[in-house]
Amino acid sequence: YFWRVHVDKGVYEKIAVSTVPGMSGIGFWIALDILEGRDSPKEMPVPPYFIYKYTLDAAFASAPKGGVAALIYAREWVQQLIENTRAGEATPADTKP
Repeated sequence: YFWRVHVDKGVYEKIAVSTVPGMSGIGFWIALDILEGRDSPKEMPVPPYFIYKYTLDAAFASAPKGGVAALIYAREWVQQLIENTRAGEATPADTKP
């Protein structure tokens, strides 16, 4: 809320960087893969969640009242992360808030 008010006034130009609470979803999908007999890398790069002035509205829209903005990691995204990690490629593009 503080950020929204001050951005609208034009007096606050910052970005927010955070680990994502939704990262537990990545663990869930990996655990499910393991239970289904698939293997996954032991370490995978997951970038922090960046909120910029131009993405602030989407971050606010995705956060419940009194909650925090977070990304949701779908199973397909996690499977792409696993494939990319194995291939030595970049992390897939961010999922949507």
